[in-house]
Amino acid sequence: MNPEEFSSLIIDICAEKDVVEDFDLEIHENVVVRAEISLSKGFVNVYRNFVTDKIAFAWIVDEKRIYGADNTGGWHVHPLENPSGHVGSEPISLKKFVNEVRGQILSRK
Repeated sequence: MNPEEFSSLIIDICAEKDVVEDFDLEIHENVVVRAEISLSKGFVNVYRNFVTDKIAFAWIVDEKRIYGADNTGGWHVHPLENPSGHVGSEPISLKKFVNEVRGQILSRK
């Protein structure tokens, strides 16, 4: 997957999620993709560097990460119960991450 394909994936994910209100997407020098997906509760911050292969997703509410996943030092999640903690995991796709966040938002309504 290249930056353009990843950007298209972000757009497609945003179009199909009922909790998505808006999104902002940037591609830097055809290497780094950053996105902020505004939700009915907080936002998801997306980062992917196609040179270093760093991938990071974070759900931010009230200016604090309450859930996240990234591949720095191997794939892991920052669980809802302890967002500063690290729990090893299999690779997590952006679609899966956004679906998990969506489920949390809908269960808290």
